[in-house]
Amino acid sequence: MLYMKKILVVCTIISSAFLFTSCLEDDQTDIIIDPYAALTSFTLGDLNSYIQYKNENGEDTTLVSWVYGANYPFVIDQKTKRVYNNDSLPYGVGLEKVLVKVGCDGTAYIYTDSTKVYDMITTTDSLDFSYPRRILVLSTDGMCTQEYEVRVNVHKVDPFLMVWDSLSAAAITEPVSVIERDEKLFLFGKDAQETALTASLLLDGSSEWSSVTPLSISGINSHITLESIKLFKGCFYAVAVDGGLLRSFDGVNWEGITSGTDVRHLVSADDKGLWAVANYGEDVDSIVFSTDGMVFSATEKLPMEFPLYNVSDNVYPLVTNPYIDRTLLIGYSSQKEDAKPVIWNKLSTEDAWSMYDVAQDSSYSCPALKPLAVECYDNKLYAFGGSGVAATDSVAAFSNFYTSVDNGLTWSKVANTKVDLPKALYESKAPFATIVDSRNYMWIISGGETPVVWRGIINRLSFNE
Repeated sequence: MLYMKKILVVCTIISSAFLFTSCLEDDQTDIIIDPYAALTSFTLGDLNSYIQYKNENGEDTTLVSWVYGANYPFVIDQKTKRVYNNDSLPYGVGLEKVLVKVGCDGTAYIYTDSTKVYDMITTTDSLDFSYPRRILVLSTDGMCTQEYEVRVNVHKVDPFLMVWDSLSAAAITEPVSVIERDEKLFLFGKDAQETALTASLLLDGSSEWSSVTPLSISGINSHITLESIKLFKGCFYAVAVDGGLLRSFDGVNWEGITSGTDVRHLVSADDKGLWAVANYGEDVDSIVFSTDGMVFSATEKLPMEFPLYNVSDNVYPLVTNPYIDRTLLIGYSSQKEDAKPVIWNKLSTEDAWSMYDVAQDSSYSCPALKPLAVECYDNKLYAFGGSGVAATDSVAAFSNFYTSVDNGLTWSKVANTKVDLPKALYESKAPFATIVDSRNYMWIISGGETPVVWRGIINRLSFNE
């Protein structure tokens, strides 16, 4: 009997086809829809979502959850007869068995390609919307039809997966620091002869770096300390080996603006000033800053635990107040082999730095990697880099991400394999420089005999681009 009903429906549709033009009048400007054969609403029921991941034991696991289909409204374009959702369903949603609720003037049927039959749509039968489907509305008197194409859009990429691309590299064998200015990356480093070099790359252009250019220093007879380069009020600043302060407008040509000073390292730069360490040693430790990049004044005496080597600085707004920035310094206070990272903190409303009091043997402390890189990314801190040097951190280089969600106070290894470092960097001993740019990409620029550039992003951070 069911089969006979399907045949009857098909015959009715075919017999009414010649009346189609009486239901749709098109003068190329106005579309008139017969009120007795039109799709008026389309709503999905609740859907299953399946997310694949590895648990803390490295076992493949599937997380099953619910997605409320009613939260994803559908557009019904009566002119083109297309039905679709502008806001795509989350990645992992299964569309093979879906309940739908259809509103229409008339009766709605769905066409099945495999059987070539139209079936009446009910709210209790699950339907397959993993591919475009055709829905036909038949008027109550059987004299008019309208056919629509329904596409259920779903994200095709895993939003939680970090994807890395390998890009061309500048011919700099020892990358030291990389800074973004005006949507351009400036890479500073050295060649095998210890010549200070720079190259740049447009973020919104080709993937080719500019030609490598040696740095030129005037007004001072000294060498530049590449590790100290900071961007302050649109200009590059650095410390010379003899303690003088250098400034550059283009990253290539540098001029000495002070000489014979005791400045040893630029720590960070924020809206309040350019912060630097001076006179550090066994006798005197102090921090100085400048509001114009030229005049320095001492602000406080610092203990020997202040980070001076392999320092990562991150400046980011507070979650509770976006108008206040936090500057976080993570590095080493000595060059001893068994040294552990120390963490110092300062708010933009403060003039003094403070150190985190964390037990050196804590299992939640920042890992002692050398070199160590720390980047603020996706509203948390990520630490990674060379091999672990302390017994508790005996790991291979670039083997893991470590993350902190409490501004560096506690750390844990990232167990989620969706967010991972490039496999090609595993156990790499080549020097490197890192940055997170304004487009949510993390860059790892590796040197050595074969320089390579890696650019990664967590997919969901690119959805709004």
